[in-house]
Amino acid sequence: MKRRNELSSNKKSLKFDFSLNSPQKLPDRRNIWSIKTRYVVFILSCMTGISIIHRMRYLYDQFHVSMSIFSSEITDSNVVHSGWMCDKLNDQSNKQRAVPTIGEGHSGILFFYHLNKAGGTSMYENLRLLPNVRYYRAHHGEDEYERNIVKKITSLLEGERRFPHGKILVFEVHSGSTPSLGRTFYQLTSWKKSFREKFGIPFFVFTIVREPISHLISAFNYKCITQQNKCERLHKKSLRKNVDGLLRLAHENVQCFYFLRRWKTLNEEFDKKDSPSLEECKSVYCDKMKNIFDWIGTLEKYNETIDVLEKVLYGRNVTNSTFRSNFKIWNKSKFADNSTFYRLKANKALLSLSSLNDTAIAYLKHKSSYDQMMYQSIQVEYQMKDLYFQPNDFGKIE
Repeated sequence: MKRRNELSSNKKSLKFDFSLNSPQKLPDRRNIWSIKTRYVVFILSCMTGISIIHRMRYLYDQFHVSMSIFSSEITDSNVVHSGWMCDKLNDQSNKQRAVPTIGEGHSGILFFYHLNKAGGTSMYENLRLLPNVRYYRAHHGEDEYERNIVKKITSLLEGERRFPHGKILVFEVHSGSTPSLGRTFYQLTSWKKSFREKFGIPFFVFTIVREPISHLISAFNYKCITQQNKCERLHKKSLRKNVDGLLRLAHENVQCFYFLRRWKTLNEEFDKKDSPSLEECKSVYCDKMKNIFDWIGTLEKYNETIDVLEKVLYGRNVTNSTFRSNFKIWNKSKFADNSTFYRLKANKALLSLSSLNDTAIAYLKHKSSYDQMMYQSIQVEYQMKDLYFQPNDFGKIE
């Protein structure tokens, strides 16, 4: 009995010692493959989950678009995109519009309110190259506006500086990043009146607008496809670079907003809560734009604006000036060539009106309903046949 107990205890000790002192076992290949398999399954599950989330997000956006269109048909059924009828006191649509002319060899001022993505860059690049033009631009921030526009105009009005002989001063204010027309209207009105009445210097104020849906498409192409970093800085990187992304990014009545207000900071687009109301858009057009702008052109009839500027710069009888013959179109929303793979890819990805289906077009029309009305009013009330170009009777500025 004692011997049996000793043997059993020895077996236990041997077993115990063996488990401690035995060399390390080789890894089980089946366990390794199972770990790899679990890792691959985990990665695939994550990718599937992400794709499902994006799909649900896409369906939500489509549902949101459809509901917005449906609600717009109910709540805005009384809105017809046929333009505004301004008050009779401010309505100049039935009167001939007098436009001041400068004439070759004379001095004058052009004030250009640059609405983005409406042909303003082409106007800047061509006007600044004219030999008798001095160009001043406010493109980034209120400080630049005060320095390049207000300070220079004030010094001329107060006699601190003499008006340059035979020169045309062009002042450009860029929308969005500088003080808006809603804020500078009375200041601009005072300048126009003072230069005309006190100094006899023609003061021509103009701007260019664009068909609202084309404007939204062009802005999206520029920010999110050609200049992709702008889109990623201002918005989430997950924004799709296609029609779905355009519908998500589209804000309400962008052009009206640019005439009313400016961005809070240079890198911040306006919030949806800042979307202008119908009363605000109608007021800025009827009370301010019609009273300060001698000409409002459209990008779709860009040649008309070139015709008007030619007559303002050289006289009403000039028809073939160097300004017209040398005019070049600049398109910042599209690369001029396909010299690199990135440029080729970006140019192929650019959206156009033909990229949109009927649902997308209806949604963007609803988003830009007040812009549509303003655009229709401008087409009716600003036509070449209604312009009277006043001769410059003040002679040359010595």
